[in-house]
Amino acid sequence: MKNNPPQPIYLKDYQPPQWDFTRVKLLFELGKSTAVTAEYHIRYRNEKNEKKGEFREKLVLYGKDLELDYLSVNGKRLNSTEFRLEGEKLTIPVQVESLVLVVKTKIYPFKNTQLEGLYQSGEILCTQCEPEGFRKIVYSPDRPDIMMKYTTRIEADKDKYPVLLANGNLLEEGELPDNKHFKTWEDPFRKPSYLFALVAGNLACYRDHFTTRSKN
Repeated sequence: MKNNPPQPIYLKDYQPPQWDFTRVKLLFELGKSTAVTAEYHIRYRNEKNEKKGEFREKLVLYGKDLELDYLSVNGKRLNSTEFRLEGEKLTIPVQVESLVLVVKTKIYPFKNTQLEGLYQSGEILCTQCEPEGFRKIVYSPDRPDIMMKYTTRIEADKDKYPVLLANGNLLEEGELPDNKHFKTWEDPFRKPSYLFALVAGNLACYRDHFTTRSKN
């Protein structure tokens, strides 16, 4: 099956985002099939729509080569009649001005040969999200003018992936059953999804010292 060629995006067609994605909590359960859960905290940016006396809008997210496992709005799981999935576009009608959206997908980084999203490089798992690679990880707005704060928890086998890294500062770490461990990273600054980064593997740190001509 041939991939569809990329479509041009013109400045004249730009529309500011209607929704503000303030933060996202990510959970990566690394393995041959990797489960990714995203908990988005979202609020409506524009004025209230008074059509028929109630608020009616929609969220549009994008995903590529994903298996959608779970979708909920404010704790209510959505069935297949409550959203529309067409190609890479996931459309969710909503009737509230703020919500918590939870999306869970399944991906296969060992089969990913496109060097986008989460993929295997040697014995290491890593991400490449620029310019639109984040949509290969989980359904998301995936546009540079939507910036969020990221909290990322990574769970993986201790022997295969002793080092777990993501954006920001290390918040917590610990042991899990079945020879697994976890680390949680929190980035205090809002950023677009193309700057998201994750690395897991058997990495080493080499330290050295260098004295400049100014003796610094």
